[in-house]
Amino acid sequence: MRDSKITLDDTRERDRLARAGDGRDIRNTDGDSAELGHPRSLAALPPRARTFYREHMPTPTGTVARISPTEVELAISRVIAAEVDDVWASVTESDRTAAWIGPWSGEARPGATIQLTMVLEEGGPVVDVRIDACDEPYHVAFTMDSFALELRLFPLDSGTELILTHTLDDPALASAYGPGWEYYLDALVASREGTPLPRFEDYDPSMTPYYAALAAGL
Repeated sequence: MRDSKITLDDTRERDRLARAGDGRDIRNTDGDSAELGHPRSLAALPPRARTFYREHMPTPTGTVARISPTEVELAISRVIAAEVDDVWASVTESDRTAAWIGPWSGEARPGATIQLTMVLEEGGPVVDVRIDACDEPYHVAFTMDSFALELRLFPLDSGTELILTHTLDDPALASAYGPGWEYYLDALVASREGTPLPRFEDYDPSMTPYYAALAAGL
């Protein structure tokens, strides 16, 4: 995993290094937007700037694979240095999920629907999440916004691997959902480490081309 500890000085340095020698802003932005993104070409940056971006900007890691003639699966994983029971608590207990995606209410059991308040989204919308299956502390399947998702946890010598999968009926949707799940899983890691939450502007739109390319190959 990359180091998620980006300080204010790092942010200022990223702003400075994102400019070409003639003062042009070469980040992947539109117009005068202040959003930060991956530079359009790392080769266009001086060596120090290239190193900084590789060390501090989030890098997409997900995969997209066809699982049926009409469906593809988006999968993103993180390795967390903790026991599987502790990671399970981070993704299922309301007071723990509140720190990285939002708290939930309702009866959490297979066949039931809980209400998740997505506090990091604009307006903090409340969405219904139906729990389809659960095998504590290794697997939970759920439906959200009509999409099937799963979380699987695998114990490792170094901690726990968490894999999120999202089933899509259109490969093109990977570019819409991939950056968001990368962001939320990094927010999960940050919440556990006690570091600042990531900025969504560092994930979307800069990661969109990565997922669009994966989808185009299917």
